[in-house]
Amino acid sequence: MGRLKGLVALLTGAGRGIGRSIAMAFAREGARVVVTDLELEVARQVAGEIRAQGGVAVCFEMDIRDQARVGEVVSGIVKEFGRLDVLVNNAGVVRSSDFVDIDGDLFDWVVGTNIRGTLFTTQRVVKEMMKRGGGRIVNISSILEEVGTPRQVHYAMTKGGIRSLTRCMAVELAPYNILVNAIAPGIIDTRINKRLLADPKRREETMNRIPLRRPGSPDEVAGAAVFLASSEASYITGLTIFVDGGLTAY
Repeated sequence: MGRLKGLVALLTGAGRGIGRSIAMAFAREGARVVVTDLELEVARQVAGEIRAQGGVAVCFEMDIRDQARVGEVVSGIVKEFGRLDVLVNNAGVVRSSDFVDIDGDLFDWVVGTNIRGTLFTTQRVVKEMMKRGGGRIVNISSILEEVGTPRQVHYAMTKGGIRSLTRCMAVELAPYNILVNAIAPGIIDTRINKRLLADPKRREETMNRIPLRRPGSPDEVAGAAVFLASSEASYITGLTIFVDGGLTAY
């Protein structure tokens, strides 16, 4: 406990699933947590849970595609807390489609959120970190940056982009003591995978591909995020940690 004591952490897409678990874990470790989400109500609920457990949390409605809004939120954080130490880029979107059916609207929505939104949100935060002499960026990627799967071409290419973004930022921002790493979750028991895990046949087929023979929990992803944000990871940058039960080890 207390590994993130005193740090101020901004989390995007933190109202549900992995983002929520990371927010709760950061708060337990002493961070002051800024919960943002497209839906203000779910962000408010997470912030309320944190405060009910004795933590410090504020919440904002924020779409990472809206850079004017991102700027307002970041400025508000710095005004309230006087610092911004950690950014967790968890916000992202996915919608399955056969390759031949991907249209411009779907492509623009996925790429505009997962790549453009992540890049420019990080850029805004990094400017504050440079002023303070350092910080941590944790990008949430996916095993699809490493493996292929049907009906996810547009989504997978954005996660490949996150891997490259992580590495390039790590190199460029190292002189400013800003460490940049990523987490690539596998099959995690979240809303996104609800249909897959509820289908006995598909579940069995999927679990047979995972050495640990089970889905991961959001809390297991959160543990990796806490580590990367903590002083224990002070000599790690440009790395992607696969939290996938061994799936990509095959």
